[in-house]
Amino acid sequence: MPAKRKFIIAVSALILFITALFLILSGGEQRAVKNWADIYINAMRHRDFNKVFDLHAPSQRRVALASKTPGAIESQLTDIKMIYNDQLSAFEQAEPTTNLIHAWSEKFLLIKDMSYKITSVNMKEDIDNPSLPVKKMTVAYVEITVAYTNKDTAPDLDVKVKKAIYILKMVHSRNVARTWEEKSQKNRWLFDRIQVKDASLLYW
Repeated sequence: MPAKRKFIIAVSALILFITALFLILSGGEQRAVKNWADIYINAMRHRDFNKVFDLHAPSQRRVALASKTPGAIESQLTDIKMIYNDQLSAFEQAEPTTNLIHAWSEKFLLIKDMSYKITSVNMKEDIDNPSLPVKKMTVAYVEITVAYTNKDTAPDLDVKVKKAIYILKMVHSRNVARTWEEKSQKNRWLFDRIQVKDASLLYW
């Protein structure tokens, strides 16, 4: 067999291997995102604030910054406890809103009286908030279909919602504070925000 043909076959085999490996790894990452999104949704539905706080990106950004503040570990732990208590207070005092940019707005959408199904996970490079030039930041958009089983407890987005499709933005813990570190203490995906998919709302 000519050397040129052998080279072409070897290169083709390498490309196929790399492509297959990429598909396997990306599929595994999507499963991980789905798993962490599911944990967050259920923690929110059952008002398990310890889990919610641990998987809430805005809270963990503050924790990450506090952990990097120069000083004794005891001082850092005190700051983290203050962050926890501050977020717990904000969580408990949050009011229903139609503006889903507001903190803890997902509290009134992800409730116990609902059924849901995660229908897709899409991985994308973060374009809205580009990361440091030394590394790319991938975010995940989780689409969930929700049906509310009780009109009285269903969320009110101008009108009581019966069914909807929501998109949850998830970020990896290693990117949560845009640090220079490549590794995080915990390998997990965190909830960042929620939005309603266009034209998906069905009212009672």
